[in-house]
Amino acid sequence: MATNRIPTFPSIEAENATLETVRQRQAFVENCLRLAYVGNLGGSPQSTVTFTDVNVPVAGLYQMEIDYMTQGQRSLFVSVNGNTAKQLDLNGYSFGTPNSKVIKVVLHAGSNQIEFKQSGDYAPNLDSPSPFHH
Repeated sequence: MATNRIPTFPSIEAENATLETVRQRQAFVENCLRLAYVGNLGGSPQSTVTFTDVNVPVAGLYQMEIDYMTQGQRSLFVSVNGNTAKQLDLNGYSFGTPNSKVIKVVLHAGSNQIEFKQSGDYAPNLDSPSPFHH
């Protein structure tokens, strides 16, 4: 009897990414993975959070859940494999309560690069973007 397997993907966390002009924050935020997140993203064109080794088994359209925290509306830009960044308008009611947004991204089989940035205003605090197959 054949069984369908749902692929699992490793959790990737913002505090383990390459950080440029942003800070890792250790905080007791109960619903954050490993109780840590990245804050102070934004305010400079050099302010980025980059994941350089996001591996998926097959090329295709994936959904990516982005876990973030903000109070009020803030925007964040996401770029995959150097393509044009897309703006995400995110909203929340507390910097202590994580929210999630799911977006669609096209990933290559093997290694991919995902970059988050905000060169103008400050972006939401970032916890963990996680891709899963659509």
